[in-house]
Amino acid sequence: MDQPDGMRTGPRIALDTLQRFARELAGCESRVDGLLTCVARHLNDEGFGFERVAVFKDGTGSFDPVPAAQHGFDDLEVLHGQLPPVEGWPLFRRALEQRCAVFARDAQLDGDVPLVVAGALRIRAVVAVPFIAGDSCLGLALVDCGGTAFEIEQQELDILTTAGEFVATALVPTVALEKERRTSELKSQFVALAAHELRAPVAGIHGVSSTLRDRGDDLLPEQVEILQRTLWEQSDRMRRLVDQLLDLSKLEQDAVTIKPRRFPVRARIESILRQVAPDRIVDVDLEVAPNLETVADPNGFDRIVANLVTNAFRYGEPPVRIAAQQLDTHFRLWVEDEGDGVSAEFAPKLFERFTRDGDRSDGGSGLGLAIAQTYARAQGGRLFYEDGEPKGARFQLVLPVKGREN
Repeated sequence: MDQPDGMRTGPRIALDTLQRFARELAGCESRVDGLLTCVARHLNDEGFGFERVAVFKDGTGSFDPVPAAQHGFDDLEVLHGQLPPVEGWPLFRRALEQRCAVFARDAQLDGDVPLVVAGALRIRAVVAVPFIAGDSCLGLALVDCGGTAFEIEQQELDILTTAGEFVATALVPTVALEKERRTSELKSQFVALAAHELRAPVAGIHGVSSTLRDRGDDLLPEQVEILQRTLWEQSDRMRRLVDQLLDLSKLEQDAVTIKPRRFPVRARIESILRQVAPDRIVDVDLEVAPNLETVADPNGFDRIVANLVTNAFRYGEPPVRIAAQQLDTHFRLWVEDEGDGVSAEFAPKLFERFTRDGDRSDGGSGLGLAIAQTYARAQGGRLFYEDGEPKGARFQLVLPVKGREN
Protein backbone atom coordinates (compact mmCIF):
# COMPACT_ATOMS: atom_id res chain seq x y z
CA MET A 1 0.00 0.00 0.00
CA ASP A 2 1.05 3.65 -0.42
CA GLN A 3 3.05 5.08 2.47
CA PRO A 4 2.56 8.63 3.83
CA ASP A 5 5.29 11.16 3.13
CA GLY A 6 8.35 10.53 5.25
CA MET A 7 7.20 6.99 6.00
CA ARG A 8 9.15 3.94 4.93
CA THR A 9 8.54 0.26 5.21
CA GLY A 10 10.36 -1.56 7.94
CA PRO A 11 12.88 -4.39 7.61
CA ARG A 12 11.82 -7.29 5.40
CA ILE A 13 12.48 -10.27 7.63
CA ALA A 14 12.52 -13.69 6.01
CA LEU A 15 12.55 -17.14 7.58
CA ASP A 16 16.15 -17.76 6.53
CA THR A 17 17.09 -14.74 8.67
CA LEU A 18 15.62 -16.57 11.66
CA GLN A 19 17.59 -19.70 10.80
CA ARG A 20 20.87 -17.76 10.64
CA PHE A 21 19.98 -16.09 13.93
CA ALA A 22 19.45 -19.47 15.61
CA ARG A 23 22.84 -20.69 14.35
CA GLU A 24 24.55 -17.54 15.64
CA LEU A 25 22.98 -17.98 19.08
CA ALA A 26 24.17 -21.57 19.24
CA GLY A 27 27.74 -20.36 18.70
CA CYS A 28 27.66 -17.57 21.28
CA GLU A 29 29.74 -17.72 24.44
CA SER A 30 28.05 -19.18 27.51
CA ARG A 31 27.72 -15.92 29.43
CA VAL A 32 24.54 -13.88 29.76
CA ASP A 33 26.15 -10.57 28.77
CA GLY A 34 28.01 -12.20 25.89
CA LEU A 35 24.83 -13.83 24.62
CA LEU A 36 22.86 -10.57 24.79
CA THR A 37 25.67 -8.72 22.99
CA CYS A 38 25.36 -11.33 20.24
CA VAL A 39 21.59 -10.73 20.11
CA ALA A 40 22.05 -6.95 19.75
CA ARG A 41 24.58 -7.43 16.97
CA HIS A 42 22.40 -9.77 14.91
CA LEU A 43 19.15 -7.84 15.26
CA ASN A 44 20.77 -4.90 13.51
CA ASP A 45 21.05 -4.13 9.80
CA GLU A 46 23.45 -7.03 9.27
CA GLY A 47 20.80 -9.47 10.50
CA PHE A 48 17.16 -8.44 10.83
CA GLY A 49 17.59 -4.99 9.33
CA PHE A 50 17.15 -2.70 12.33
CA GLU A 51 19.51 0.23 12.69
CA ARG A 52 19.35 0.51 16.49
CA VAL A 53 18.97 -2.21 19.11
CA ALA A 54 18.87 -1.91 22.91
CA VAL A 55 18.77 -5.14 24.91
CA PHE A 56 17.63 -5.17 28.52
CA LYS A 57 18.07 -8.03 30.94
CA ASP A 58 16.02 -8.82 34.01
CA GLY A 59 17.27 -7.19 37.22
CA THR A 60 14.60 -8.63 39.52
CA GLY A 61 12.02 -11.39 39.43
CA SER A 62 9.17 -9.26 38.00
CA PHE A 63 11.36 -7.67 35.33
CA ASP A 64 13.34 -4.57 36.01
CA PRO A 65 14.93 -3.36 32.73
CA VAL A 66 18.70 -3.19 33.06
CA PRO A 67 20.65 -2.19 29.89
CA ALA A 68 22.79 -5.15 28.86
CA ALA A 69 23.82 -4.53 25.24
CA GLN A 70 23.21 -2.12 22.40
CA HIS A 71 23.91 -1.52 18.74
CA GLY A 72 23.38 1.98 17.36
CA PHE A 73 22.05 3.40 20.64
CA ASP A 74 25.38 5.03 21.46
CA ASP A 75 23.60 7.58 23.66
CA LEU A 76 21.94 4.95 25.89
CA GLU A 77 24.23 6.03 28.73
CA VAL A 78 22.45 9.41 28.99
CA LEU A 79 19.62 7.54 30.71
CA HIS A 80 21.82 6.38 33.59
CA GLY A 81 19.67 6.50 36.70
CA GLN A 82 16.48 7.36 34.79
CA LEU A 83 15.17 4.05 33.45
CA PRO A 84 11.83 3.37 35.14
CA PRO A 85 10.70 -0.15 36.08
CA VAL A 86 8.74 -2.08 33.49
CA GLU A 87 5.42 -0.76 34.87
CA GLY A 88 6.39 2.60 33.37
CA TRP A 89 6.82 1.17 29.84
CA PRO A 90 3.38 0.57 28.23
CA LEU A 91 5.12 -1.00 25.21
CA PHE A 92 6.99 -3.48 27.42
CA ARG A 93 3.81 -4.25 29.37
CA ARG A 94 1.99 -5.07 26.14
CA ALA A 95 4.82 -7.34 25.03
CA LEU A 96 4.74 -9.22 28.34
CA GLU A 97 0.96 -9.49 28.48
CA GLN A 98 0.64 -10.65 24.86
CA ARG A 99 3.88 -12.70 25.00
CA CYS A 100 4.90 -11.53 21.55
CA ALA A 101 6.72 -8.77 19.65
CA VAL A 102 4.64 -5.56 19.58
CA PHE A 103 4.89 -2.44 17.44
CA ALA A 104 4.40 1.23 18.35
CA ARG A 105 3.87 3.51 15.35
CA ASP A 106 4.73 6.67 17.30
CA ALA A 107 6.07 5.91 20.79
CA GLN A 108 6.41 9.57 21.76
CA LEU A 109 2.95 10.66 20.66
CA ASP A 110 1.14 7.60 22.01
CA GLY A 111 3.14 7.32 25.25
CA ASP A 112 4.22 3.71 24.61
CA VAL A 113 7.75 4.49 25.87
CA PRO A 114 8.48 6.70 28.92
CA LEU A 115 8.82 10.29 27.72
CA VAL A 116 12.30 10.73 29.22
CA VAL A 117 13.47 7.64 27.29
CA ALA A 118 11.70 8.45 24.02
CA GLY A 119 12.99 12.03 24.05
CA ALA A 120 16.57 11.25 25.02
CA LEU A 121 16.92 8.44 22.46
CA ARG A 122 14.80 10.14 19.76
CA ILE A 123 12.50 7.14 19.48
CA ARG A 124 9.53 7.23 17.11
CA ALA A 125 8.38 3.96 15.55
CA VAL A 126 9.73 1.04 17.58
CA VAL A 127 9.30 -2.69 18.23
CA ALA A 128 9.62 -4.47 21.60
CA VAL A 129 10.67 -8.13 21.53
CA PRO A 130 10.29 -10.13 24.78
CA PHE A 131 12.50 -13.07 25.74
CA ILE A 132 9.96 -15.29 27.50
CA ALA A 133 10.51 -18.82 28.84
CA GLY A 134 7.61 -20.40 30.72
CA ASP A 135 6.26 -17.81 33.15
CA SER A 136 9.47 -15.76 33.24
CA CYS A 137 10.66 -12.87 31.12
CA LEU A 138 14.45 -13.02 30.91
CA GLY A 139 14.88 -9.87 28.87
CA LEU A 140 13.56 -7.52 26.21
CA ALA A 141 14.88 -5.92 23.04
CA LEU A 142 13.91 -2.48 21.77
CA VAL A 143 14.56 -2.09 18.02
CA ASP A 144 13.95 0.71 15.52
CA CYS A 145 15.11 2.28 12.28
CA GLY A 146 17.25 5.08 13.66
CA GLY A 147 14.42 7.16 15.10
CA THR A 148 12.48 7.39 11.82
CA ALA A 149 8.90 6.36 11.08
CA PHE A 150 8.36 2.94 9.54
CA GLU A 151 5.77 0.20 9.13
CA ILE A 152 6.19 -3.50 9.79
CA GLU A 153 4.06 -6.46 8.72
CA GLN A 154 2.50 -8.94 11.15
CA GLN A 155 4.59 -11.71 9.57
CA GLU A 156 7.79 -9.87 10.56
CA LEU A 157 6.46 -9.43 14.10
CA ASP A 158 5.74 -13.17 14.27
CA ILE A 159 9.31 -13.94 13.20
CA LEU A 160 10.66 -11.54 15.83
CA THR A 161 8.49 -13.27 18.45
CA THR A 162 10.08 -16.58 17.48
CA ALA A 163 13.53 -14.97 17.62
CA GLY A 164 12.75 -13.83 21.16
CA GLU A 165 11.75 -17.38 22.08
CA PHE A 166 15.08 -18.63 20.68
CA VAL A 167 16.91 -16.09 22.87
CA ALA A 168 14.94 -17.14 25.96
CA THR A 169 15.70 -20.81 25.28
CA ALA A 170 19.41 -20.01 25.07
CA LEU A 171 19.27 -17.82 28.19
CA VAL A 172 17.66 -20.38 30.50
CA PRO A 173 20.69 -22.72 30.86
CA THR A 174 23.11 -19.78 30.66
CA VAL A 175 21.38 -17.93 33.50
CA ALA A 176 21.19 -21.14 35.56
CA LEU A 177 24.90 -21.85 35.06
CA GLU A 178 25.91 -18.30 36.00
CA LYS A 179 23.65 -18.42 39.07
CA GLU A 180 25.24 -21.70 40.15
CA ARG A 181 28.72 -20.28 39.71
CA ARG A 182 27.80 -17.09 41.54
CA THR A 183 26.18 -19.02 44.41
CA SER A 184 29.32 -21.10 44.85
CA GLU A 185 31.48 -17.97 44.84
CA LEU A 186 29.19 -16.22 47.32
CA LYS A 187 29.29 -19.15 49.74
CA SER A 188 33.08 -19.14 49.72
CA GLN A 189 33.18 -15.36 50.10
CA PHE A 190 30.59 -15.48 52.87
CA VAL A 191 32.58 -17.95 54.96
CA ALA A 192 35.84 -16.07 54.40
CA LEU A 193 34.30 -12.70 55.19
CA ALA A 194 32.44 -13.86 58.29
CA ALA A 195 35.58 -15.49 59.67
CA HIS A 196 37.76 -12.48 58.89
CA GLU A 197 35.39 -9.63 59.76
CA LEU A 198 34.02 -11.11 62.97
CA ARG A 199 37.46 -12.02 64.25
CA ALA A 200 38.62 -8.40 64.58
CA PRO A 201 35.74 -6.99 66.69
CA VAL A 202 35.52 -10.15 68.79
CA ALA A 203 39.25 -9.97 69.53
CA GLY A 204 38.92 -6.27 70.36
CA ILE A 205 35.97 -6.82 72.68
CA HIS A 206 37.69 -9.72 74.40
CA GLY A 207 40.92 -7.76 74.86
CA VAL A 208 39.24 -4.65 76.28
CA SER A 209 36.96 -6.70 78.53
CA SER A 210 39.95 -8.66 79.86
CA THR A 211 41.86 -5.46 80.58
CA LEU A 212 38.92 -3.90 82.43
CA ARG A 213 38.37 -7.08 84.43
CA ASP A 214 42.01 -7.72 85.37
CA ARG A 215 43.35 -4.17 85.75
CA GLY A 216 40.29 -1.94 86.02
CA ASP A 217 41.18 -0.80 89.55
CA ASP A 218 44.66 0.28 88.45
CA LEU A 219 43.62 2.38 85.45
CA LEU A 220 43.18 6.13 85.37
CA PRO A 221 39.65 7.44 84.62
CA GLU A 222 40.70 8.69 81.18
CA GLN A 223 42.14 5.26 80.37
CA VAL A 224 38.90 3.59 81.41
CA GLU A 225 36.99 6.03 79.21
CA ILE A 226 39.17 5.18 76.19
CA LEU A 227 38.67 1.46 76.78
CA GLN A 228 34.91 1.86 77.18
CA ARG A 229 34.73 3.86 73.96
CA THR A 230 36.73 1.18 72.15
CA LEU A 231 34.46 -1.49 73.58
CA TRP A 232 31.38 0.33 72.30
CA GLU A 233 32.90 0.90 68.84
CA GLN A 234 33.91 -2.73 68.40
CA SER A 235 30.59 -4.09 69.68
CA ASP A 236 28.71 -1.67 67.40
CA ARG A 237 30.84 -2.81 64.46
CA MET A 238 30.02 -6.43 65.24
CA ARG A 239 26.31 -5.60 65.62
CA ARG A 240 26.24 -3.93 62.19
CA LEU A 241 28.04 -6.86 60.59
CA VAL A 242 25.70 -9.41 62.17
CA ASP A 243 22.70 -7.36 60.97
CA GLN A 244 24.11 -7.35 57.45
CA LEU A 245 24.78 -11.08 57.49
CA LEU A 246 21.22 -11.73 58.72
CA ASP A 247 19.85 -9.46 55.98
CA LEU A 248 21.94 -11.28 53.41
CA SER A 249 20.70 -14.67 54.65
CA LYS A 250 17.05 -13.56 54.39
CA LEU A 251 17.54 -12.06 50.94
CA GLU A 252 19.28 -15.21 49.70
CA GLN A 253 16.32 -17.30 50.87
CA ASP A 254 13.73 -14.81 49.54
CA ALA A 255 12.46 -14.61 53.11
CA VAL A 256 12.06 -10.82 53.14
CA THR A 257 8.41 -9.78 53.04
CA ILE A 258 7.69 -6.48 51.31
CA LYS A 259 4.72 -4.66 52.87
CA PRO A 260 4.24 -1.18 51.36
CA ARG A 261 2.45 1.42 53.41
CA ARG A 262 2.18 5.19 53.43
CA PHE A 263 4.52 7.16 55.72
CA PRO A 264 5.95 10.69 56.05
CA VAL A 265 9.38 10.70 54.43
CA ARG A 266 11.10 13.47 56.40
CA ALA A 267 10.13 12.09 59.81
CA ARG A 268 11.29 8.64 58.73
CA ILE A 269 14.68 9.96 57.62
CA GLU A 270 15.11 11.96 60.83
CA SER A 271 14.50 8.78 62.83
CA ILE A 272 17.10 6.91 60.73
CA LEU A 273 19.65 9.68 61.29
CA ARG A 274 19.16 9.51 65.06
CA GLN A 275 19.95 5.80 64.91
CA VAL A 276 22.93 5.67 62.53
CA ALA A 277 24.54 9.11 62.94
CA PRO A 278 23.37 10.68 66.22
CA ASP A 279 26.55 12.74 66.56
CA ARG A 280 26.61 13.88 62.91
CA ILE A 281 23.08 15.22 62.41
CA VAL A 282 24.42 18.80 62.25
CA ASP A 283 26.43 17.72 59.19
CA VAL A 284 23.28 16.74 57.27
CA ASP A 285 21.36 19.06 54.94
CA LEU A 286 17.88 17.53 54.86
CA GLU A 287 16.02 18.95 51.87
CA VAL A 288 12.74 17.08 52.20
CA ALA A 289 9.36 18.79 52.48
CA PRO A 290 7.69 18.13 55.86
CA ASN A 291 4.44 17.07 54.15
CA LEU A 292 6.03 14.69 51.63
CA GLU A 293 4.65 11.15 51.86
CA THR A 294 5.30 8.00 49.87
CA VAL A 295 4.17 4.39 49.73
CA ALA A 296 6.99 1.89 50.25
CA ASP A 297 8.11 -0.89 52.56
CA PRO A 298 9.26 0.95 55.71
CA ASN A 299 11.81 -1.68 56.78
CA GLY A 300 13.36 -1.81 53.30
CA PHE A 301 13.39 1.99 53.13
CA ASP A 302 15.18 2.16 56.49
CA ARG A 303 17.80 -0.37 55.39
CA ILE A 304 18.49 1.49 52.16
CA VAL A 305 18.75 4.98 53.64
CA ALA A 306 20.75 3.79 56.66
CA ASN A 307 23.35 2.19 54.38
CA LEU A 308 23.57 5.27 52.15
CA VAL A 309 24.01 7.63 55.11
CA THR A 310 26.56 5.37 56.79
CA ASN A 311 28.58 5.18 53.57
CA ALA A 312 28.41 8.94 53.07
CA PHE A 313 29.98 9.57 56.48
CA ARG A 314 32.41 6.65 56.27
CA TYR A 315 33.82 7.42 52.83
CA GLY A 316 32.80 11.00 52.09
CA GLU A 317 33.06 14.43 53.62
CA PRO A 318 30.34 16.64 55.11
CA PRO A 319 27.95 18.11 54.47
CA VAL A 320 25.80 15.13 53.55
CA ARG A 321 22.78 16.23 51.54
CA ILE A 322 19.55 14.23 51.51
CA ALA A 323 16.76 15.25 49.15
CA ALA A 324 13.54 13.56 48.04
CA GLN A 325 10.73 14.18 45.58
CA GLN A 326 7.59 12.49 44.36
CA LEU A 327 7.70 12.64 40.54
CA ASP A 328 4.74 11.24 38.58
CA THR A 329 4.62 7.54 39.40
CA HIS A 330 8.04 7.37 41.04
CA PHE A 331 9.57 8.40 44.32
CA ARG A 332 13.19 9.56 44.16
CA LEU A 333 15.66 10.12 46.98
CA TRP A 334 19.23 11.41 46.73
CA VAL A 335 22.08 11.07 49.23
CA GLU A 336 25.32 12.83 48.35
CA ASP A 337 28.49 13.99 50.05
CA GLU A 338 31.49 16.13 49.18
CA GLY A 339 34.26 13.56 49.51
CA ASP A 340 36.44 12.07 46.78
CA GLY A 341 33.68 9.94 45.27
CA VAL A 342 34.17 6.42 43.93
CA SER A 343 37.09 5.51 41.70
CA ALA A 344 36.22 4.89 38.05
CA GLU A 345 37.67 1.38 38.27
CA PHE A 346 35.49 0.41 41.24
CA ALA A 347 32.21 2.12 40.24
CA PRO A 348 30.93 -0.74 38.00
CA LYS A 349 31.28 -3.18 40.94
CA LEU A 350 29.83 -0.84 43.54
CA PHE A 351 26.63 -2.83 44.19
CA GLU A 352 28.21 -6.28 44.06
CA ARG A 353 28.48 -8.28 47.29
CA PHE A 354 31.77 -8.55 49.15
CA THR A 355 33.44 -5.90 46.96
CA ARG A 356 35.45 -3.07 48.47
CA ASP A 357 37.50 -0.31 46.91
CA GLY A 358 41.12 -1.39 47.19
CA ASP A 359 42.19 2.15 48.07
CA ARG A 360 40.16 2.10 51.29
CA SER A 361 40.85 0.18 54.47
CA ASP A 362 37.89 1.20 56.60
CA GLY A 363 36.79 -2.16 57.96
CA GLY A 364 33.61 -2.18 55.87
CA SER A 365 32.18 -5.57 54.93
CA GLY A 366 31.39 -4.81 51.29
CA LEU A 367 27.76 -5.80 51.91
CA GLY A 368 25.92 -2.56 52.67
CA LEU A 369 25.29 -1.26 49.16
CA ALA A 370 24.57 -4.74 47.79
CA ILE A 371 21.92 -5.25 50.46
CA ALA A 372 20.48 -1.78 49.85
CA GLN A 373 20.22 -2.50 46.10
CA THR A 374 18.47 -5.81 46.79
CA TYR A 375 15.92 -4.12 49.04
CA ALA A 376 15.34 -1.50 46.33
CA ARG A 377 14.81 -4.13 43.64
CA ALA A 378 12.53 -6.17 45.89
CA GLN A 379 10.19 -3.15 45.74
CA GLY A 380 10.50 -2.80 41.97
CA GLY A 381 13.03 0.03 42.23
CA ARG A 382 16.74 0.56 41.83
CA LEU A 383 19.76 2.33 43.27
CA PHE A 384 22.07 4.33 41.02
CA TYR A 385 25.47 5.95 41.54
CA GLU A 386 26.93 9.00 39.84
CA ASP A 387 29.77 11.37 40.59
CA GLY A 388 28.73 14.45 42.52
CA GLU A 389 29.21 18.00 41.27
CA PRO A 390 31.80 19.43 41.59
CA LYS A 391 32.98 16.38 43.57
CA GLY A 392 31.74 13.67 45.87
CA ALA A 393 29.39 10.71 45.54
CA ARG A 394 25.69 10.87 44.73
CA PHE A 395 23.34 7.91 45.17
CA GLN A 396 19.79 7.97 43.82
CA LEU A 397 17.00 5.68 44.99
CA VAL A 398 14.06 5.25 42.58
CA LEU A 399 10.93 3.45 43.79
CA PRO A 400 7.69 3.01 41.81
CA VAL A 401 4.56 4.23 43.57
CA LYS A 402 1.64 1.96 42.84
CA GLY A 403 -0.73 3.85 45.08
CA ARG A 404 -1.76 0.80 47.10
CA GLU A 405 -0.84 -0.33 50.58
CA ASN A 406 -0.77 -3.93 51.72
